[in-house]
Amino acid sequence: MQVILKIKNFFEFSKSEFKGILVLMTVLFMIIFTNIVISNISKNQEISDSRFKREVSDFELRQRILSDSIASSRQKWDLHERDEVSFFGIDKSVMRNELNPFPFNPNNLSVELWQKIGLTDKQIKSIKKFEAKGGKFKTKEDFKKMYAISAEEYSILEPFITIPADTNHKYFPKKVKFANQTIELNSADSIDLQKIPGIGVGLSRRIVNQRAKLGGFYSLNQLEEIYGIDSARFAKITPYLVVNAAKIEKININTADIKTLVKHPYLDLYMAKSIVIYRKKIVHYTSISQIKQAALIYDELYEKLAPYLSVE
Repeated sequence: MQVILKIKNFFEFSKSEFKGILVLMTVLFMIIFTNIVISNISKNQEISDSRFKREVSDFELRQRILSDSIASSRQKWDLHERDEVSFFGIDKSVMRNELNPFPFNPNNLSVELWQKIGLTDKQIKSIKKFEAKGGKFKTKEDFKKMYAISAEEYSILEPFITIPADTNHKYFPKKVKFANQTIELNSADSIDLQKIPGIGVGLSRRIVNQRAKLGGFYSLNQLEEIYGIDSARFAKITPYLVVNAAKIEKININTADIKTLVKHPYLDLYMAKSIVIYRKKIVHYTSISQIKQAALIYDELYEKLAPYLSVE
């Protein structure tokens, strides 16, 4: 009986001891629950990592397959390059040949002269085959249609093609022999400009249009800003041209608004705004050089703009 009483006394707890046991059991339960949750998260993370690794591996495999495909395509392209013929039948070797055009009539032109112009044997053979079948070049556009002549080559040769009036029954103004004659660039019309060897209808129009936008040319070097005038053509046409800068139409920077300024090819909207804003700041420009103090007007731009500006 005493033993049972001792055991009973041993398991009896005071209120504070009972509360302590409850807290301890709660803490133990939370620790066990947390371990279970973390264990599940780790397993899910391992599954996610494994899936990600498989996706990366699949992506790398697809990239290797794509790379091999591109390499194969390049190899096929190189074979076409070695054959010197494009997919469109244009002789590629001519692209490495420098064309040296001079005024010529494409009808019945000798093989030797075609070679001097810079065409390849294959291109010449194609032209002669066309002529052998009774073909004639009645207009420049007829020559453009030749399968063996690329668009780039035609753009170079076109200004030098001359087809006599009795061939196509149309009137073409004759090229004058200039000797020491010159044309003033700021007063010539498109017909005048076409008299110069190397300037055709399209190019003469582009020159006149650019002149109108600028307000005139102050230097022949400005012609190089026009599409179709490369260094070779520039050297060919400039001996026949002179510039009278006094004919330039100038812009009064004390009265011009943003809309007027932005029409000039050398200015964009923000540059035009900066000129007007600085004018408001100083009230009045007394010298065109003052625009260099405006935001966005740098020295090189000022040198190009100065001939077109005035303060009165």
